[in-house]
Amino acid sequence: SMTVKVSKPAINVREELADLRKPTGVAGEAMLRAETPQEQFNLIGAGRRNLIINGNFAVTQRGDYSSSTSVASGAYSVDRWKSNDPFNLQRFTGQVIDGIRTNYVKVSYNGTASMGFMQLIEDKDYEVLRGQTITISAYVRTNQALFGFRLYDGSQKYGPRFVADGNWHRATWTFTWSPSSPSYFQILFDTYQGSFPTIGSGDYMDIAMVQVELGKVATPFEHRSYGEELALCQRYYQKQIYDSGEMVSVATIWDTNDMYGRLYFPVEFRTAPTFSHNGVSAFSWYSAGNNAAVSDIFFYDINKQTTKIRWQVGTGRTPGDSAWIQSTANGNFIAADAEL
Repeated sequence: SMTVKVSKPAINVREELADLRKPTGVAGEAMLRAETPQEQFNLIGAGRRNLIINGNFAVTQRGDYSSSTSVASGAYSVDRWKSNDPFNLQRFTGQVIDGIRTNYVKVSYNGTASMGFMQLIEDKDYEVLRGQTITISAYVRTNQALFGFRLYDGSQKYGPRFVADGNWHRATWTFTWSPSSPSYFQILFDTYQGSFPTIGSGDYMDIAMVQVELGKVATPFEHRSYGEELALCQRYYQKQIYDSGEMVSVATIWDTNDMYGRLYFPVEFRTAPTFSHNGVSAFSWYSAGNNAAVSDIFFYDINKQTTKIRWQVGTGRTPGDSAWIQSTANGNFIAADAEL
């Protein structure tokens, strides 16, 4: 028999162990810690992640808030964002925060010592969160250590307080949400923890890039296009602003003092909205060379996609004639509201 000798190169055990200890970085570590494929899917940003609408305050149909503006308790301001208690609000655009160009809002004291800023998430969206681990994140700059996160879902849940050194910090809050029958999913930035402690003149919160997502890790803020963000906001609120002479609707003269028209909404509402406008003097009617002021406006047969309008126009019209309604000045508006 013949013996065959085989030689193998020596293995440097220390080098092999060093390779095993190669750093993976924060993102890599997060992927390794993920317990399910769904968590990894969320971490790499596949699909839409952020359940907050207008988290970068790009859409502001009610006004631009370029100067500090008083917001009443319970009022909406920048789209989808509501006041829990009164405050002054100012919106800053094109700001660089942590290397990202974005917008932020300044919520500041206006005489009431319990100001709060919040967004309600619709049940169709928050149902996916039940029984799941959720992470809330935002960039916050404040001078008041009492400010922090809060969740109201029919009962109170209190999140971490913010760093109050006047510098931007990314604040995060991770928890498992398992309510049996939630009535709300309401994210708040305020001081409430069983009661409202007193704050004072000069206290403020600057807030940017707010995100609510599934998972244990705060992923980078999801920037959606302006058109996408606007369409999401218009599910809850739409404001049509007209120039002087711009046609608002076509109409048919029904009897001697009424015209009937219709408005269609560019985005379907969450539910049938309610309407407001800036006064009947904002509109006038035109038909067969005649025109006059509108004396009253009624909205009826309202659904999520359209509404009929009865324009009251006085006497002397000819039933069956066609007509149209137009704006009498720049900036006149009709607004439709289906907010939560």
